[in-house]
Amino acid sequence: MNLWLKIVVATVPARIVRFLFDEIIGELLYNSTTVALSLIIFGIEVRT
Repeated sequence: MNLWLKIVVATVPARIVRFLFDEIIGELLYNSTTVALSLIIFGIEVRT
C-alpha cells in the first residue's frame, strides 16, 4: 500500500501542470510540424 501512495503523490505535480498548461501544451506539441519532426528524429535515432 505504501508504494501506491508514493505513486499517487508523485503524479500530483504532473496533473497540476497539465491542468494549468493544457491549452499551451496542446498548441505547441500537437501540431503536424512537431509530430513530423519527432517521427523523423526518433526514426533516424532508432535506425543508427
